[in-house]
Order: sequence, then C-alpha cells, then structure tokens
Amino acid sequence: TSKAVLARAWTSPIPTAIDTAPDWRVLGVLLALGITAGVALTLGVAFYAWSLNARDALQSHGRSVRGASTSGPKLLVFVQVGVSLALVSSALLLTTTLSALRSVDAGYQRGHLLTVLLFPQSAAEGKAPPSYYQQLSAAVAQTPGVTAASFSTFSLSGSEFLNPVSVPSQQPLQVSLDFVGPDFFAVTGVRLLAGREFNWADANESGNLVIITGGLAKRLFGGRDAIGRTLSLGPKWQGEEFRVIGVVQSASFWRVQDARPDAVFLPISRKFPDVYATLDVRTSSDPAMIAGPAQRIVRQFHRDNPLRTGTGEELFDRALTLERLTAFLADLFAMIALIVASIGIYGLTSFYVATRTSEIGIRSALGARTQQLLTLVLRQMLAVVFAGIA
Repeated sequence: TSKAVLARAWTSPIPTAIDTAPDWRVLGVLLALGITAGVALTLGVAFYAWSLNARDALQSHGRSVRGASTSGPKLLVFVQVGVSLALVSSALLLTTTLSALRSVDAGYQRGHLLTVLLFPQSAAEGKAPPSYYQQLSAAVAQTPGVTAASFSTFSLSGSEFLNPVSVPSQQPLQVSLDFVGPDFFAVTGVRLLAGREFNWADANESGNLVIITGGLAKRLFGGRDAIGRTLSLGPKWQGEEFRVIGVVQSASFWRVQDARPDAVFLPISRKFPDVYATLDVRTSSDPAMIAGPAQRIVRQFHRDNPLRTGTGEELFDRALTLERLTAFLADLFAMIALIVASIGIYGLTSFYVATRTSEIGIRSALGARTQQLLTLVLRQMLAVVFAGIA
C-alpha cells in the first residue's frame, strides 16, 4: 500500500530516498497499542456488565433498558467529528496551496520548452570545449520545430547550487548559481533588464563575466547601474572578481515556493568538470515531438548520451513533488476520517434508537407522525455533530 501511494504522488525521475519497507519497531509499538486498547475496552465492558443489577436485567427482557446512558458513545462521535473536520480542513488548505503553486508565475515560460540532460560517454575525456556546445546548439536549432537552443547546468535540471557572492563593505550573500550558454534567457523566456546575454566569444574572454538577477543587483549595488561593476565569488573561485555584463528578471527555476530567488549566472564554458550540462530547447510545437530528433543529434556528436528528457511543464511539476505527496496523503487521511466519523454517527444513531424503542413505540401508538419521530432522533444526532464541528 505504501509503495502504491508513493508511486501515485512521486513523479521525479530521481529515485526517492523514502524507505517503504515496514519498520518492525513501529509495527511492534502499534501492535502493543492495539492489544492495550483491546484489553482496556474488554475490561470496560466487563466492569459495566458486573455493575448491572441482575434482577433489573431480567425484568428488562424483551424491551429496552430504560434510561440507558449514551454519554460515552456521544463523546466518542464528538471526538471523531472534530478530528475529521480538522483533517478535512488541513487537506483543503494543502490542496488549495498546491493549486495556487501550480498557477504561480515562476518568471520563465514553461510551455514549448524541452530539456535534455547530457551524460558524458565513457570515451569522452576531459572537459568539453566551448566549440562542442556551440556546434551542438547550432545543430539542434536547425531541427524543424525548434526556434532556439542553449545550455544550463542547474536551472532546468531540478537541482540547485548555492554559492556566496559579495562586494566590498558588505557581508557575503548566499545565492543560487548556474552555468548557462548564449541565448539561455531567450530560450527560457526570462526578460533581460539591462546589458546583454553571453555569446560564444565570451568563452575565450580573458576577464570573468557574470549575469545577475535584478533582485541581487539591487541588494548589492542599491539603485546604481550594475553593468560594468564587479563582485566576488567564493569559495571555489577564492574571491575572484567578476564583471557584470547583464541583469535579468529573477525566476523560480530552483524553488517554486521561493518568490524569484537571487542568482548569478556564469558562461557554460566555466562549468565544473563533474557537473552535467542540460540542453535547453525552445520549440514552436509540442516539445515532446522534438525529444527524439534532439536525442539523435546529441548521440551523433559521440560525446554525451541523452540521459533524460522532459518538458518545462514536467520540470515544474517535479519541483512540487513533496507538496503533491503531502496533499495526497492529507486527502487520503481526511477521507478515512470522514468514513470513520460516518460509521460512528450511524452506530450512535442505531444505539440511540435501540435504547428508546419502547418510547418510540408508545409515541407512535399515541399518534406521533413519522416526521416527528425522525425529528426526535435527528435532533440528538445533529447536536453531537454540530458540537464536534464547533
């Protein structure tokens, strides 16, 4: 059952670390609690039976026990209704939040976007030269239905790399970092606010170049123009200075829940050797139709294998995997709670009617209508339900 629930909600291609195997310690505790509850209920019934007067019990044969107490069952149903209402409210809140996250503007265009994760072949040696990325993107861009192609490492791969960035007289800021190719922001639909994107000549540039988000530019440089200013990155770059050549609109590539995180972008040629690149493709038609041709082109270069393909919508959906799993479990437990509460209300109603059979018979013989008898029973049940809701 746990595997089925996890398979229903977990859509990420990366295997989950959640272990669905039964934990015998937990099962042992649950078994002990079940036995304890069973023994307690049995002793309660036995004590109640022992406290009954034998003569009254024999005299009550064939009719209801007058004045039988319903306070215990009412309290149980009261608790069931209250707990089920709390679970239903939580499930509705989580489902509404998930729906709101799905419709949020992440700052980039998810439609008509295809991503292909590149995994180096065993024969590939060393770091891929900039010419490889340039030739591969040009070949993919010539495919019918493709309008542009570029590269990234973390933004559209479902992972995130955090790195400190600083300027003189300020404390370092922890921001997201990515390595991207030319036209990356045009491919993803991220608006360029100032300056320019990277080009293939930047791969051979002697100076260190970066593009930053608008929010980070404001935090680092205030209201001043960020183009041409420098910042420092660490620790892998040991405080090297980088010159800002562009400012782009912030986008929630990494965390949908984070409203446009601050980020720094470096040229794809500066990526670490152990970091895989992602081929990002903007299409004019269904991106799923471009996946096959894009994979074939990647293999023709004999350097990378197309490890995984996905659309922008699928990438966005994977970012909400934990939220979707939480909402699914909340809905499941809320449904179970409603079923248990319904069974409790039905049982209480049956018990109430059984204990007042004689009274109901007398009222009926005296001319009480069916509607009046129903009102008598429903008034008691609705009082318990409304008390639980309150």
